[in-house]
Amino acid sequence: MYNIIRFYNQNRKSIWRIILVIALAILVLQLLNSYVAENSKKKMSSTVFLALFAVFSSDERTLKMLDSIDIFKEGVAKEL
Repeated sequence: MYNIIRFYNQNRKSIWRIILVIALAILVLQLLNSYVAENSKKKMSSTVFLALFAVFSSDERTLKMLDSIDIFKEGVAKEL
C-alpha cells in the first residue's frame, strides 16, 4: 500500500494529466457523435420529404433526383 501511495505522490501531475486527456477525448467523441447523428437525421428527414413530394406530385425531375440518392438506389425508388 505504501508503494502505491509513494508512486502516486511522485507522479501526481502526470496521472492527473492523463486522466484529463482521457476525459477530454471522451467528451470530444460524444460531441462529434451527437453532431453526426443530428446531421444524419436532418438528411434523412429531407430525403423522406422529397420522396413523399415525388410520390404525390409524380414529378419526373424529383423522381430522377431520388434515383441519384444512395438510400433509394437499393430499391425503394423503384417501388415508387
